[in-house]
Amino acid sequence: MIAAPCPAPAFGWKSRVLGSRRNGGGTGTFERVHYFDLTDTERGQATTTVLCRNDQPVGLSVVRSTGHEIGLEDGSLLTILFPLRGKVMSATDSFDLTARPGDAMILPPGRRRTVVNRSAEEKFEAITITMPVAARRLPQVGATVLRTSEIDDLAKAAAAAQAMSRRTDPTLLGTLLPATQDLVEGTLQILAAAPALSRTMRGSQAVLERAESLLRERFSEDFTMISLDEEIGISLRQLQDLFRRRYGRSPHAYLTRLRLEHAHLMLKGITPAPTVTDIALLSGFNHLGRFPRSYRDRFGELPSRNRDSRR
Repeated sequence: MIAAPCPAPAFGWKSRVLGSRRNGGGTGTFERVHYFDLTDTERGQATTTVLCRNDQPVGLSVVRSTGHEIGLEDGSLLTILFPLRGKVMSATDSFDLTARPGDAMILPPGRRRTVVNRSAEEKFEAITITMPVAARRLPQVGATVLRTSEIDDLAKAAAAAQAMSRRTDPTLLGTLLPATQDLVEGTLQILAAAPALSRTMRGSQAVLERAESLLRERFSEDFTMISLDEEIGISLRQLQDLFRRRYGRSPHAYLTRLRLEHAHLMLKGITPAPTVTDIALLSGFNHLGRFPRSYRDRFGELPSRNRDSRR
């Protein structure tokens, strides 16, 4: 993401190892980088490989990282991120988005904070396409995350970008890059011309927030995911997809985490401590045999040991 500009007339890939940088000025990719921090300052690694052109702004780059956070600002470029491995989160005062493999994150010009996390032991990897808004007269589209499979042009652009990231032939790259940008522009035109689709994406965020609120308010009650779906008004499959894209876990797993956190606070904070059975029931665990095992998996010790340590 922090890359040096390419000298003309180069057209090809330029790589750079990224390191911590604060209060930076302009870069070859963004107007201003306010900070860049590796998650693991001692052993972390991050690189960006940029496809440079001698007649236009940078159009495509590949980012690989063990995890980092960047605060940046760009007033002229629209950015499209295609995560290949790991998760990317981007936020401002007006939006908070998360994208995973199979998603496309579309970010309009402006200032934002972006965090990337690797998947298991694999480095984070993403393809970034940048397009000058004014030069291409792009339609105004708000920040959003789409499944690439939802729009044909977007799916084709993602596939072309991934193919490009594995190529080195300048002639082929020179053909693929403008074609990919045209596909992205087609997607933007579709979004601008179909307010219903944009409302659907914004509606998904509202549905997720409503579901989270209900789970936090009623985690101690005995209810099923089906009843939650009926109250919110979407299918279980849709709700599961929203939670997995946002949190990497199902709604039921999210609910279990809330219940375990509540039980943990009760064990640590109430004097005199209730019985473990009482705490399990108050936290929403009606299957008492599962509670100790789930608690140990989450906190590394049995709830009875936590309780006994406070006597």
